[in-house]
Amino acid sequence: MLTMEQKAEMNTIRWSHRIDLGGGVVTPGYFGHTVGHALEAATEYRRFKHGEAVAWGMIAAARLGFELGMLCHNEAERLIQLIHRIERLPSLHGVPAAGAWHALRQDKKSRDGKLRFVLLRGIGHPEIVDDLDHNLVRRFIFDFLGTGDGLR
Repeated sequence: MLTMEQKAEMNTIRWSHRIDLGGGVVTPGYFGHTVGHALEAATEYRRFKHGEAVAWGMIAAARLGFELGMLCHNEAERLIQLIHRIERLPSLHGVPAAGAWHALRQDKKSRDGKLRFVLLRGIGHPEIVDDLDHNLVRRFIFDFLGTGDGLR
């Protein structure tokens, strides 16, 4: 459970680093939302509460950041464990990967066919990433939804 001070600090951090990427503002507060929104859409908004989907999206972003070399194994694993400690998340079992991939490509943060993610370059250092190869992201999503949140 977060204290009022912690919630206020998180809100300050969330909005203090706005980045206008043309067509809309993206902030570090979007961490986890790209995949989270895809999970919601792929399950027709019936399986996850928004916070649960975003939590899974944060886990996906940590794992993707690890795979890209932006986070070391210990950082990614620590973040994943902390998210799981907050609340027991519904299983990803049965989430249609093809549906999540389709939704991901339709994400409102995407521009000119580029998928945009907020990833971490180390704990506490968010970065907007929009130059990922679609095949890499597609493989990642299919793998993530097939194996859950473990790191390799």
